[in-house]
Amino acid sequence: MVDAISAVNNMAKTYIQKKKEEDIAWERLTASEVLGYASQGQDIPVAIMNWAEEISKLQDAPDDVTYESVNGSTNLDEITSILSNSDNSNTEDAAEKTSLTQAQQYRETLDGEAVSLYNQGKIFSDRSLESVSEEQAMEDSLDGINTQSEVIVNQVEAKSSETERRTASMKEELDNLLAKAQSKDKSLSPGDLNKIATLGNLLNNIGTQSQQEIADLGAELTALEVQIQQFNTIPPTATDFGTETVDIGAELMGSDENRQNTIVEAARSANGVDSARAALEASERRPFLMLFDRNYRMGVLSVSAGGNAMDAGVAGTDAIEYAQAHNDEQFARVEAAQSTVEDSTGIEAIDIPRLDASPQDNNQIAENNNNTDNNNNAERETSEEVKISASKTDETDVKDSTLVIDTDEKKKRREEKGLA
Repeated sequence: MVDAISAVNNMAKTYIQKKKEEDIAWERLTASEVLGYASQGQDIPVAIMNWAEEISKLQDAPDDVTYESVNGSTNLDEITSILSNSDNSNTEDAAEKTSLTQAQQYRETLDGEAVSLYNQGKIFSDRSLESVSEEQAMEDSLDGINTQSEVIVNQVEAKSSETERRTASMKEELDNLLAKAQSKDKSLSPGDLNKIATLGNLLNNIGTQSQQEIADLGAELTALEVQIQQFNTIPPTATDFGTETVDIGAELMGSDENRQNTIVEAARSANGVDSARAALEASERRPFLMLFDRNYRMGVLSVSAGGNAMDAGVAGTDAIEYAQAHNDEQFARVEAAQSTVEDSTGIEAIDIPRLDASPQDNNQIAENNNNTDNNNNAERETSEEVKISASKTDETDVKDSTLVIDTDEKKKRREEKGLA
């Protein structure tokens, strides 16, 4: 009994092993893999085994070639030629695949899966309807972004107006003292010097805080800019799927290629639901087919859905362009507010990174922001300077102070920004 069971087990193992060997796609193995199986005692087709042994003798043969990939060749020049042609073919196929839209690639997949034209029309109609919904949701979001950007810039302008109001009298007084310092007929008293130092510190503190708060609000605009950019794929997707859906609809409605082309042209020149009417007219209006031919009926529905999706693509593109232009206007208002604070306090604006700036530009902005104080000092050194002699500062803490008259430099910076 035991011997019988053992014999059955051995037979089962032999069958399983033989089945496993039969299931192995020997032609898709490399030479080293084939020889590895051979060393384990497995039965290998003679042609495959001979090929593997010959390939192993070639010094410069690629390691990844298979019997199938080189058509069983063992000649090195022939192998090289076959692989080269295969690489070129793969490159061409990849380039052709890349040139297709997402919708066209999806349809190719459905064709490969033998999905009927009727079901393709249904699938693409549903996808077109989804695209319309996505575009409408996007427009709602963009409306919210536009409103939010207005709120942010109103806060920025309120901050610059407040700064201008707080510093107006200080700046006027400091300007008068600076004018006095430039006059040959007048001299500054120790009290005047202390007042200059005090006013300078106040303007510096107010301006620095104001510019930082404005820059922080400006960064919120950049965040909104990022949100706008994230919608960029929605309109072209709607257009691509809408276009392909119209094509499928025309194929379902038209009995020949010329008729299909006529339906497509009519549908694409119409708008939304009108595309279905245009398609019906182009197909010579056969309303009875709507009742008895489900393909024709699905074709009309597909053309209508595709037309709506194409319209959504156009509307979505317009909505994004408007939101981007609107955000650009808000950044211009922020820059104007920064210049107002700079004019009021003498403190330069903090650059706000933008999405349309190159990485190098943004790195430069970061470096500039980290060295704001040093940059301000450097600009002051190149400005018109009024030296106050040490003899006038004996009774004060101000020693050999440098008063800066940088109106020319400010004007130059404003002109560079297009604000002058």
